[in-house]
Amino acid sequence: MAKALFAIVNARHRQDWRDIIRRTWLPLVPKDRADAFFFVGQGSPISDSESVVELQCSDAYKDLPSKVQNICRWALQNGYDHVLKIDDDVVIRPTLFLDSGFQNYDFSGQENRPGKPAVTYGFCYTLSRKSMEAVSRAGLPHDFDDEKWVAQVLYRADIPLTNVSGYSLHQHMNDHAIIQIARCVHLDANHNQGQKLHEFERIFNSPVWTGELPAPVTHPLPARGPVRRYDSTGLKLDWWDSHKRPP
Repeated sequence: MAKALFAIVNARHRQDWRDIIRRTWLPLVPKDRADAFFFVGQGSPISDSESVVELQCSDAYKDLPSKVQNICRWALQNGYDHVLKIDDDVVIRPTLFLDSGFQNYDFSGQENRPGKPAVTYGFCYTLSRKSMEAVSRAGLPHDFDDEKWVAQVLYRADIPLTNVSGYSLHQHMNDHAIIQIARCVHLDANHNQGQKLHEFERIFNSPVWTGELPAPVTHPLPARGPVRRYDSTGLKLDWWDSHKRPP
């Protein structure tokens, strides 16, 4: 039986996020069905090296496409047939994900930006061995938009995105939305890291998340400061423009 890889995209300085995952959903990953590792780039030593893989790439946020590419290369070298690329601010139900049928598709995730190619939410998507091979060989883009880059690479390889439900942005959920498989704690920059970590743990321990209560999910912490403008996909209108990688 082929094992899946939960590839948690992380950075060396984000130990708080590694710690909160270790005490929440990581122990729930069934070891006979999947492995889970934190993936970081190169840099100074860290004290909590358990389940941390150091890749031969930069650890900078602007180099996320390179990190994703190196995750694919590592997964291929270590014999994985499918990888879940998951950000470290995502709460996930591991068994529900493993039972979701992801292995039937080469590239699957929640569609965020429709078009040709359709682009998935970057915080949670799956790649098959065929898709990993295409990503591992591709040239890197000139910006940080790793999910758009992956979608373009796979579209050119005749591997379109399979749109699946079950992944959601926490910040933009309405009162009728129910947590399904994975939720990204996508609070804006007006919330500090402590507030985001608190919200991560609150989601994990909520009765809706644990299945004790099939009730609507409450809104996250109220926004502070100036109003942020979002387009219909939930992306900040100026987000990618302000995160361009220098030529």
